[in-house]
Amino acid sequence: MSTDFSNVDFLKRFNNLHNLECLKFGYCKGILLNQCESLNFASFKLKELKFIRNYWNIDVTFLMIKYLGAPLQRLFVENPTILLIDNISIYCPNLISLKIRINNVNIDLSFLSSLKKLRIRILNIIINNNINDFFINLANNIPININKISINGVNINEFLQYKEFLENCHNSFEMINLNYSIDYEILKIVLNYIERSNNNLKIIGIMGLDKKMNDEELKLLDQIKAKGVKIVEYYTDPLCVRERVIVCNNQFLY
Repeated sequence: MSTDFSNVDFLKRFNNLHNLECLKFGYCKGILLNQCESLNFASFKLKELKFIRNYWNIDVTFLMIKYLGAPLQRLFVENPTILLIDNISIYCPNLISLKIRINNVNIDLSFLSSLKKLRIRILNIIINNNINDFFINLANNIPININKISINGVNINEFLQYKEFLENCHNSFEMINLNYSIDYEILKIVLNYIERSNNNLKIIGIMGLDKKMNDEELKLLDQIKAKGVKIVEYYTDPLCVRERVIVCNNQFLY
């Protein structure tokens, strides 16, 4: 929803939506802290909650996560802080997938150290700016319980950033999903990661699989295939990557 809540206590009406499973707040403003208290009595059990470019006190987000977080499986937040990640770790015990969008070039990267407090399995990151040391900090702080990751980099030096991440992250990923067009260099980095990870990787999502490849690229593809890794087209949602692999009956796309 996108609306101005300044003159209406709309949140109270949510208590009658017994079957509500997904809720998105986008470009909203005007919600007050006392209005959020009604969510403590909500009869529904949300599975998915999204916050996108809202204009309200950050404490509103904290309260919504507190009151709606227990049954959540998927959560989307922007420009997180340590306090936000800490709140998620406390109030979202059943969270499986966390999606983060970063569009603030001055974001404090210390929030990455708090990722270790989360019990999620899937991390989906959209980063809209070239932020110094982001990828090395992400690699050094991402916990091994996160075994599926999707990275969508916009306006960044993608290859060097992805290279830095794959050379320094843990070796327990089962799926890595990158919005990078397939070429020799990225295939080489992926193969190096597979060999370092003792073949834990099962799926790699990447762009441009329909392009005509040269002999060197095809050779690397064959080596990756021989390791038992499925190569699929990059998709913005890593859960959809998994679903597409199942639908394709485990066929390789390359």
